[in-house]
Amino acid sequence: MLFELSPIDIDQIKFTYLEWLSENWSDEIPELTLILESYKPDLLVVDHYALDEKWERKLTPFTKKLFVIDDLANRKHHCDYLLDQTVARTADAYSKLVSSKTCLLLGAEYALLRPEFKKWRDTSLGQRVETKVEKILVTLGGVDEKNYTGRVLNVLKQFISVVDSHISVTIILGESAPNVALVEAKAKALSCSVQVLRNVTNMAEIMSSSDLCIGAAGSTSWERCCLGLPSFILVIADNQRFIAERLDEKNAAIFIDEPIEKKLLEQLIKLDNLKMKKLSANSASLIDGLGASRIIEKLLLN
Repeated sequence: MLFELSPIDIDQIKFTYLEWLSENWSDEIPELTLILESYKPDLLVVDHYALDEKWERKLTPFTKKLFVIDDLANRKHHCDYLLDQTVARTADAYSKLVSSKTCLLLGAEYALLRPEFKKWRDTSLGQRVETKVEKILVTLGGVDEKNYTGRVLNVLKQFISVVDSHISVTIILGESAPNVALVEAKAKALSCSVQVLRNVTNMAEIMSSSDLCIGAAGSTSWERCCLGLPSFILVIADNQRFIAERLDEKNAAIFIDEPIEKKLLEQLIKLDNLKMKKLSANSASLIDGLGASRIIEKLLLN
């Protein structure tokens, strides 16, 4: 059973994330409080689109500080810290959603990335001095239930047939992706070197060796920016649109909206060395891989 939304919540949320919860959120509070009483944490981190101030107020008595991760800016929070690592996110977005005492950590400078991306950053940027489009990476989410990957491969088949250059394609899917067989069939139809990888553990290395990425406008956007990887980005979930639009505005990626097939092919054909260099430089300037360190500094100061 799902908890009831207030009228303001209904106005703010375009679609519900409540179904992501395995049970009524209030049913788990007693168990959670027992755990928190046992651990007595200094900091509790919350990262879930279906939770808001109602859930948070129940838990704040059991932790010294509460840290919320969000990027929707569509509901109220009761927390000490709020992280929204979206490019160009400003305090105005949360002015009516959090207390004036909440420490806001907003913008790409606070992007949370695994250490491997900082490690590979210099290598990746060094390889972008000579721009080319030979190694194309396609990564559209671990599940990609609607098979955007298949649609992209249809476009790449057309693109490869009209360009006179050596191209290889790497496709990344998660272990639970339901359309693997369809993707593999389309991959075999490409007249170029192609590999389909699942559940990879060296994403930074793969991105660093790629010339161009066609990817989803989710959290992997920050990974690609850190590595200066020129990218075409697709919105495969509604919460990604703000990210896609901001990156496109800053010329740090190219937002491919519907109709995807037509627009992607057009952008691929007209992509040149100057555009590649601008995309790489602009994206790399947004994120340096030190976001986690900046967050830790803030936590230690407060």
